Amino acid sequence: MGRTLPVLRGRIDMGRLFAPLALALAAALLASACGGNSDAPVSSDDDALSAVPSERPAEATDSRIAFRSNRTGTSEIYVIDSDGQNVNRLTDDLGLEADLMWSPDGEQIAFASDRDGNYEIYVIGADGSGLLRLTDHPASDYFAGWSPDGRRIAFRSNRDDNDDIYVVNADGSGLTRLTDDPAKDVGQPWWSPDGERLLWLSERDGERDIFVMNADGSNEINLTDRAGLDTVPSWTPEGNPWSPDGERIAFVSNRDGNTEVYLMNVDGSDHVNLTNNPGQDGVLGIAWSPDGERIAFSTDRDGNHEIYLMNTDGSSLLNLTMAPGDDQFPGWSPDGNRIVFVSSRSGNAEVYAVNADGTGLTNITNDPFADGYPTWSPLP
Repeated sequence: MGRTLPVLRGRIDMGRLFAPLALALAAALLASACGGNSDAPVSSDDDALSAVPSERPAEATDSRIAFRSNRTGTSEIYVIDSDGQNVNRLTDDLGLEADLMWSPDGEQIAFASDRDGNYEIYVIGADGSGLLRLTDHPASDYFAGWSPDGRRIAFRSNRDDNDDIYVVNADGSGLTRLTDDPAKDVGQPWWSPDGERLLWLSERDGERDIFVMNADGSNEINLTDRAGLDTVPSWTPEGNPWSPDGERIAFVSNRDGNTEVYLMNVDGSDHVNLTNNPGQDGVLGIAWSPDGERIAFSTDRDGNHEIYLMNTDGSSLLNLTMAPGDDQFPGWSPDGNRIVFVSSRSGNAEVYAVNADGTGLTNITNDPFADGYPTWSPLP
């Protein structure tokens, strides 16, 4: 396995900037599949990429990428043009910023921050103006997700001594608790493309499964009620498991002995194993293409984590990255032409982008400090 990529998550020791949450999930999936020790060893590979990245794509673009970086000593949110120009720091405080997600119109970014002593949900303008705190509670609120119409934000909170899913209006009003179960409701809540339903993870039936409910909290349904750990990686905002047409759901499961990428219908029928490989597939990111025809995913099937592309029937596999180090957390540009990801190929976590055919590799951030958690802005 390649050099472990330092990942910028909130709720961890940001001074170390390693990937305990991502690696813990990978280890848990692997251990559950194998019935063994979850403390999987991680080897070190300090080889840097010897080749110079290929030329940037010829087409001009005005799209932007938001990301997190510790380049000033604390975890802050930045926005940069997708060609690597015009970096703009949006936040400036001593707290840790996490879970950033663009609003559907690309004008704001929702995120979680512990700047006031515990994690709360905030929104900020894409130019750094108009900071607004949406939640105010002694418990932790995190994993914010915009509704498709931009009017509401779903999030996870442990404010009632248990992790549950809540929703609040984008101006901070109308706070509503959607789930109320003694077991943990975990992960990122994901809106369906039509805004009528929410998907989330829960342990209420004895192991982690994928649930959906109506946007008002009614009609909760377990879609994956079978043996094995079923999950949706929540490391990048582009990881929305709903297909763009709202008809299918992509997820990761170890039900067949190792972690694989699956598809199912939104009613929980027709589970299909797309990857069927001994490696760990999808644990560190899966992402639908905007047209719903392809899925990008992370896999370590070649010895280190790479970004692969496949059709939604599992065919036409393509390794997009092919480099030493680890490439993880893929996310699509809104036009479907490029894929953003995080790589440790230079010995440091950086944001890169590559064309969907594997050409046009671009180092977006290129900073001595760790940059991660990239998310492409919607089309203007």
